[in-house]
Amino acid sequence: MVIDLLAVNSISAGSTEKKIIWTINNTAKSCGFHGNDLSSVQIPKDLCLKKCEETFECTHFTWTKHYSGTCWMKKGLVSKNDAFQTNDSTTMCGLTNDCRSGSTSSSIRWNRSDWAQGCGFRENDLSNVQIPKEHCLKKCEDTFGCTHFTWTEHFGSICWMKKGLVSKNDAFQTGYDSTLCGMVNDYSLENTGSSLRWHRNDLAKSCDFCGSNLLNIQVPIEFCVNKCVETSECTHFTWTNYNNGTCWMKKGLVSKNQAIRTNDSSAICGIIERTR
Repeated sequence: MVIDLLAVNSISAGSTEKKIIWTINNTAKSCGFHGNDLSSVQIPKDLCLKKCEETFECTHFTWTKHYSGTCWMKKGLVSKNDAFQTNDSTTMCGLTNDCRSGSTSSSIRWNRSDWAQGCGFRENDLSNVQIPKEHCLKKCEDTFGCTHFTWTEHFGSICWMKKGLVSKNDAFQTGYDSTLCGMVNDYSLENTGSSLRWHRNDLAKSCDFCGSNLLNIQVPIEFCVNKCVETSECTHFTWTNYNNGTCWMKKGLVSKNQAIRTNDSSAICGIIERTR
């Protein structure tokens, strides 16, 4: 809206003699960012950073007292050096990540939601679907076996869902800002040793649940979770490549803490949401 843009642009730049004082959360008082408007919402000042982190494409923000408190979310890659001072002590500005601080021009700039622009992941294709880029992460989270993804505008906006354990270090730069890549979990940040690395859909690799067997059926790995959902009494499962792929459905209430690590990297275990 024009009135929104006027409200943001009416913040007057203050003296350049003073320095903006940043907190460890990359927020500061009496400052703002010009342009790159994405959206705005009327919320208290202390909720603006979190709202930006939760909003697709939001990388930085300005909060002002306009309309009893407005969080102006913004997109694009910026750093603290792009912020300007204001004479209004009630304003606040911030970044979800200081994209240029401590990084080189060739590095991929990740946000706190584990996605980035201008990047992709090679191979390990699971499936693809034509959807807008803002839905690609959610689609991956909802798709069995999807651990990471690449979105491109080629062939009409394709979300390429991918399988396997990867980290941010496995991503490559594409040279196109329109592309997007991301992960449902950055496994490089997980604990090592005996801990299991759980997918947000309550799935993990190289694990098993002991006992409580209900029945088993030979199906590909991608059908095991749906088969458990459709089967009365099935609350959790283990899939192995035994007999070219077997889904071992199990009954009873369990938690992730009851899963055990195995040496079979092809094994998958999971819990059905209805048990919690």
